[in-house]
Amino acid sequence: MSPPDPDLTNALLALRPALLRWALARSHKPELAEDAVQQTLLKALERKAQLRHPAALKSWLYRILSRTLSDLQRAQTREQALPDSALLHLSDAQNASDTADEVNPCPCVLGYVERLPALDQTLILQSLQQSVQQTARSLGISPNLASVRLHRARRALRRQLQQHCGTHSVQSCQDCGCA
Repeated sequence: MSPPDPDLTNALLALRPALLRWALARSHKPELAEDAVQQTLLKALERKAQLRHPAALKSWLYRILSRTLSDLQRAQTREQALPDSALLHLSDAQNASDTADEVNPCPCVLGYVERLPALDQTLILQSLQQSVQQTARSLGISPNLASVRLHRARRALRRQLQQHCGTHSVQSCQDCGCA
């Protein structure tokens, strides 16, 4: 990266409050808006050679911000759909002994995990205890394939929970009463 251009840096700092207001108005989440603006400013500094007309700086920044905010919102939605922590008690339930005070997940969750193809079952359960890269290495598959299969397995599990229990969350399934 070439040395920062003081004029560009000053222009970015001057536009920062307006960019933050714009991102906050669209996301309604201060942390997300702040992250999007910071990433936008970093991208602008890294890609300053792509700015052909300095007069178009403002529109160029808003275009970068719009894409960055969309990417962050998509990533956040994916994380919230079925977080690993929500599946954590799946592996605990399979490995734990049956005790009276133990809280077991809804039986339908374990049933749906068991109905997945063997590789998908393994991926879901092993990814609770180790990274996807470690899981892929232990299974002898590429990390990319492991990520795709894990995503599809979680999506299938969410779909089955939605159809059977009326929820897409393992935690909400605790209260479904379908057992």
